[in-house]
Amino acid sequence: MRIVLLLLLLFALLPIKLFGDDKINHELFFRAHEAYDHGLYDEAITLYPKNIMDGQLLYNLGNFYFKKGEIGNSIFYFKIAKRLIPRDADLNFNLDYARKQVKDSLEDKRSVIHKLVDSSLLSFIDTIIIFTLFSVLFFSLSILLLYFKNEWLIWPRRVCLPLFVLSLFNVYLSYNQQNANFGVVLAANANVYSGVGKGDVVLFELHEGTEFSVNDKIDISEERWYEIGLVDGKKGWIKSASVRTLL
Repeated sequence: MRIVLLLLLLFALLPIKLFGDDKINHELFFRAHEAYDHGLYDEAITLYPKNIMDGQLLYNLGNFYFKKGEIGNSIFYFKIAKRLIPRDADLNFNLDYARKQVKDSLEDKRSVIHKLVDSSLLSFIDTIIIFTLFSVLFFSLSILLLYFKNEWLIWPRRVCLPLFVLSLFNVYLSYNQQNANFGVVLAANANVYSGVGKGDVVLFELHEGTEFSVNDKIDISEERWYEIGLVDGKKGWIKSASVRTLL
């Protein structure tokens, strides 16, 4: 049981890569929605709470950007909201719809596990709760077996063991997905280069709304570059001015 408590404490202390301030100015919140209802999307975005850890608010902000016609920013906020409320039907529908507006169509060559984690309907907190339940059940059965050598305790424990291990592995995968560095192209057109030197060539071009993982970053002459990876396996370097990232 001590092992379970230590593991839960460890996961509780792990940093989660989301916005960190959940304090909301309710006056600005209502003014933002009023502006949105009147079609004043720029004003709504300016007034809306930022740096928040609320999936619904992030989803709303994605909708504001979508109404404004900024597909890249809308996908960016939809993706962050999905980390918090992955089972929200409206969010998943709007995210899929926004992705269909993106010009680049990439073949997803990632592993099956990566695809399953990315499309999971469980949040990181959900995986911790499931792991906790199986942990308590497994160790409770183990303790009972120390005092009662009954067959009806042995088989449930045997069944619970792989579920306990699987739930722990799921927490690990979910944590990595939750903290993955990602970005979205904001510019209408953005070149991806083979490197960041003057002699490096353009490998390919991306368009607004295309999503990518961030593998590395470098600052050269007061300009930041990101090494990115796409789901189809392509890699390259892109200027920060063309994208928005969560690192």
